[in-house]
Amino acid sequence: MKINYLECPSEIPLVFSSLKERDFTVTQPIEIKLSDGRMLYIPKGYRANFSNSPKWFRCSNFSSNEKLIAHLIHSRLWTEQVSEIEYFGTIYEAFLFSNEEMFRWKTGLIPNKELMHFLEKLYCKYYSINHYIKKR
Repeated sequence: MKINYLECPSEIPLVFSSLKERDFTVTQPIEIKLSDGRMLYIPKGYRANFSNSPKWFRCSNFSSNEKLIAHLIHSRLWTEQVSEIEYFGTIYEAFLFSNEEMFRWKTGLIPNKELMHFLEKLYCKYYSINHYIKKR
């Protein structure tokens, strides 16, 4: 499946792997064109863990394909740290890009949820960076 920048497919080839852990498994390969023109490849069998989302917006996060695709992109960019760090130069810049890309997709596909996107972005900017980056 090929997805262009800010295109939302009617169906995303994901299945729940574990409801308790909020794991999804990709059932067919996906190629996604990112905002910077690069292609992001997500292979069949890739497991995306969305359990790190804060509880206060977890209930609304995965109710639509628009939200799922944005979080799937973020998850894959973050699990591809080595290539992303090589591309950007630092883990901090790679992490910022993965967050910004997720919010580009969210705001592009779901423009009427600006307040929720803003709150999520603040959370990612301050808590996530401190939690993930500074521990490494």
